[in-house]
Amino acid sequence: MTALAPFVLDPKYQPVADGREPYTFKERKAQQGCMGGFIVLLAVSLLCTFGFITSLLVTTWSEWSQLSSSGLQIQGTVIEKTIDDNGDSTTYSVIYRFTHIPPDGDPRDFSDSDTVDSQFYDEAEIGGPVTIWYATSDPTVSQIGAPNIWFVLF
Repeated sequence: MTALAPFVLDPKYQPVADGREPYTFKERKAQQGCMGGFIVLLAVSLLCTFGFITSLLVTTWSEWSQLSSSGLQIQGTVIEKTIDDNGDSTTYSVIYRFTHIPPDGDPRDFSDSDTVDSQFYDEAEIGGPVTIWYATSDPTVSQIGAPNIWFVLF
């Protein structure tokens, strides 16, 4: 009794089904190209994400370093309060202004914003005082409250 031949849809694969030829996947190179492209895309995405996070950390660390080395405590004025409620979370911000008197004696006003907690937001009044720290070496670097390394790291 002879064994039945395996059923194949395409007759050109009959020798493989009969075991007379080894199975080879002829479209493998095309798939490797797609997989290679996917790996490159994934690597580029991860590098961009890593670069973005590193940039944020370096900027934040630099600002903390400036505030720690040349920071000066001063009274500023609250000029605006904003709430951003996107449904998932609520962000409270205070926009403030302060005056920096450089060595040449010509006073200059600077303004900035800082994210605060809801209690600080509720207690702050527009036109009211706010204690800030700013870097005398670069008055564009400022924040509400003293510089805190734990805030930078976490």
